[in-house]
Amino acid sequence: GGLTWTRMKPGGGWYQIEMTGPDEIWLLEGKHPGGMGNAWLWHSTDGGKTWMEQLNGKLGHYWDMLCRGQERWVLCGGFASYHSSDGGVSWQQADFQGLLHAALKVAIPADVPTSDGFVVYVFGLFQQRSRLVKSVDGGRTWTVVALPEDAPSYIYTRLHFATSRMGWIGLSDGKVLFTATGGESWEWRNLPTDRGVSAL
Repeated sequence: GGLTWTRMKPGGGWYQIEMTGPDEIWLLEGKHPGGMGNAWLWHSTDGGKTWMEQLNGKLGHYWDMLCRGQERWVLCGGFASYHSSDGGVSWQQADFQGLLHAALKVAIPADVPTSDGFVVYVFGLFQQRSRLVKSVDGGRTWTVVALPEDAPSYIYTRLHFATSRMGWIGLSDGKVLFTATGGESWEWRNLPTDRGVSAL
């Protein structure tokens, strides 16, 4: 229960960890500065006793990782990002159809998938400005979700959608954007602090 601990992997640049089963672990490692050869995705199916590298030599950065159901997403900023729909057995490069120059954060709401797929939101940059894109078919096609004109161009952002319509974007200076309409309209939900939002 946490009273004793055992190291399951040598020390490294661990940026994100996800559990997808009692003994299945996904671990995203990165070395600063980023770039090809400085990011690794590790997978363990025995509780961390052994590890296998995934996407060998393909990752250029370590901006975000998300595991939900059989979905696995790894975002690599301005480098190619990847996703898997079969629990990591096979991977394909994410195609944002030219709508993003850098993919930084991903959110998959908890809604039940429809016949078209499921909703995915990805926050990133386009021409050095903040941009949010949305897919309603599991990442096959994308559209731009308009952000408020006064939304700043922050790179270090947090993103969470509880449902396909209700979501939050956490920014610097204690600023939070909230939507209850799937991005059709936004409201500011500022925190009583000027510290950047580090988690949602």
